[in-house]
Amino acid sequence: MGLEENVFIGNSLVRFYEECRDLDRAWQCLMKCLRETLCRGLSLICGYGRRNMPKDPV
Repeated sequence: MGLEENVFIGNSLVRFYEECRDLDRAWQCLMKCLRETLCRGLSLICGYGRRNMPKDPV
């Protein structure tokens, strides 16, 4: 249905499939989520690196 593209719903679906021990579907869902969020995540990681902050500031 394309719901995997929403970060919160996608993460919930991965967790749901994992809890149901359907790791094949969890993996498929994760790959769909990653396509959408990979660039955003890499940009954030690069931002931390450029500011000499290798660890999460929290």
